[in-house]
Amino acid sequence: MREEYTLTKEVFLQMLNLLEKDGVICVTAWMDYPFRNSLKVAATIAETAEAAGLAPLQSHVIAVRSWGTITFLLKKSPVTPQDTLRIRQFCDRLYFDPVFLPGLSMEERTAYNGLNDSVFFVYMDELMSGNREKLYREYDFYIQPASDDKPYFSQFLRWKSLPDLVNIFGTQSVPFLELGWLISVITLFQLSLLALVLIILPLLKIGWKGSNRFGTFLYFSGIGIGYMFFEIILIQQFIIFFGNPINAAAFVIAVMLLASGAGSYLSSGMKLNRRVIQHILLLIAALMLIYSFFLSTTLQNVTAINTAWKIVLSLIIIAIPALLMGMPFPLCLRWLSRNEENNIPWAWAINGCMSVISAALATILAVEFGFTIMIVSAALAYVISLIAIGFILSDRKNV
Repeated sequence: MREEYTLTKEVFLQMLNLLEKDGVICVTAWMDYPFRNSLKVAATIAETAEAAGLAPLQSHVIAVRSWGTITFLLKKSPVTPQDTLRIRQFCDRLYFDPVFLPGLSMEERTAYNGLNDSVFFVYMDELMSGNREKLYREYDFYIQPASDDKPYFSQFLRWKSLPDLVNIFGTQSVPFLELGWLISVITLFQLSLLALVLIILPLLKIGWKGSNRFGTFLYFSGIGIGYMFFEIILIQQFIIFFGNPINAAAFVIAVMLLASGAGSYLSSGMKLNRRVIQHILLLIAALMLIYSFFLSTTLQNVTAINTAWKIVLSLIIIAIPALLMGMPFPLCLRWLSRNEENNIPWAWAINGCMSVISAALATILAVEFGFTIMIVSAALAYVISLIAIGFILSDRKNV
């Protein structure tokens, strides 16, 4: 479940572009079973070569296998007969088996190291051919190349394949294949159950029936989920920009807290009515949608600037939406304190619980759908709050 930006297709393309004419990318993976890592590396190599216009693939890709590992070579220029000869001599001297090599026969693939499941070679050949999309769809594991939008190279499990994997490997084996993913799902389930209890319990005191219960729930759920989603997305995006996950997390969280606090303070002087809050929520959602299109590309294009300019640019990118995101929560609490004071503890409970749930949910959404969908989801969460404000505030209750 950890981001691995060094193994995305975009990074492979960048490495290939930086190579000299005869340069080579070399990647070694474990020969795990069921086959996952080796197939995903092969898919990444194949798609990188195609995107770079290296054709035919068989003239640019070499792979050799030992009993426990497989090593891929992606050569920028075509493999020469001298290259082929040296690879064959290397394999014979150190007991490796070639998997991809010009002029290779099927017998050479298992000359020194046998393989219990020979379908591995069928998969490899499909990945190097035009049939890889069919294998992507039908294979039990997710072996499509990781991308900067979904940099989870080690995430292989697919929802639809889980019953088949249980039948093949048993219930005790499957968790060891993708333990991180299953833990995230279990954590989300536990948090959702606890949140449900903690949101319902206050209703036993303040009553089930009351004015604006539904609107309060939607509003504070939306801003809680949207805020956390966006914060987590920014952390992920700035990992590449700063080159360090700890620095990225510390900087994003600190700036968002300070900017949101400033926004909360500024909101105390605003006129309290539905239109003001709706405009703020609409502006937040619009900014998030703009970020979904341009944030990743912008950060990648300016990664090489010096540290001082990185800090200045990061402050601007993070602080502008965070300043606005600090306003909706206190504005609605102000209205509740003057009109429906008994809803305030419940509003805090909803916002807190949904914020915690969204932290776990964000991980699963990022793995399954990518960061772009997460930003859009954050924007939609604020749109839900925008709709909900119509249930809570009305123009005749302006303060």
